[in-house]
Amino acid sequence: MKYTSKSDVIAAAAATGSTATTWHGARRWVLAHVTVRPLDRPATRHYPWSDSGKRQNAEWQAKARITYYRNRWIARIEARADRVARNFGYWSMEDAEALAASLTRPYLARAAAALEAAWPYRKSESKWAGGKHDVSVALGDKYSIGARCESSRAWSRNGKWSGTNSEAVITTDLPTLLEFPTLMTRDGLALCRAEKIGPREYRVRWIEQSTGVSLKTAEGYLIRGYHVRAPGIESARKKAAAARTQSVAATIRARQAQQTKRAGLASLKSVWLSVEDSIAAGNCKPSTDQFAARIWHQIGASGPCAVRADIVLMTRDDYYTRRALGAALSRNHVEAA
Repeated sequence: MKYTSKSDVIAAAAATGSTATTWHGARRWVLAHVTVRPLDRPATRHYPWSDSGKRQNAEWQAKARITYYRNRWIARIEARADRVARNFGYWSMEDAEALAASLTRPYLARAAAALEAAWPYRKSESKWAGGKHDVSVALGDKYSIGARCESSRAWSRNGKWSGTNSEAVITTDLPTLLEFPTLMTRDGLALCRAEKIGPREYRVRWIEQSTGVSLKTAEGYLIRGYHVRAPGIESARKKAAAARTQSVAATIRARQAQQTKRAGLASLKSVWLSVEDSIAAGNCKPSTDQFAARIWHQIGASGPCAVRADIVLMTRDDYYTRRALGAALSRNHVEAA
């Protein structure tokens, strides 16, 4: 503050609690207790990177300043490139991105509908209120690819009962969406990333069940339809080859199991399927664990257990469950002998 007379100094000192009545005493009080700054220098300088004027450390200020000017530079370059493109009759980046979004939108909708119709993981099952499950699919880069599922509170129309809804968001990339339009493999696991490395061989990131309705992802390989965790492609191929060797014999037994099934499900009530039977038949462990957890949840089992074959086949009857049934029949035959 700038003082124009001695009386201003005495008044300023008195306003801040001083009892001085002379200019010298008021001056000493003001210098000791009043912060003086020139009028042409503001107390706080507001920069776009200064977090609304709050004091930050020097390293944070430097990084924020670099980011700010880099973004400004990129925006100017993009605007200039768009002007040049329009002058030569080419599309701007904004127009190209809009067209790409319109072309990929049907693929995203198809994948979301397929996942929602055959959702292999836990979801909201509220009866009186809520119980709705939505699935959406979005495109992202390698850093954002993944899956999440969350539940939210829902109320009945009269406001008396509460329940939950669940919503899943799968983020994938365009190559995966083109290779797997439904984002699901034949054995019932959902994918969020698949990188082709050979004929019917992929480096994949698949989706697994976490706690509640939440999801997690796992890295591995998909070798000729077989999911496997391995440190490298050669190890994955060896594990897949061993599983195929097991599945040959299981396929023969599966045909016998199909004949047994045609005779009636009642004859299968004495056959019990376990996780070990599925793995012995050549089915991969991740999809086996996922389907087993689903069955246990449906029958209200508190933990891992064997399940009657007729219940399994009524829930899901395909190549993989029939192979597991063949392995179980073979095991029962050996035990009986």
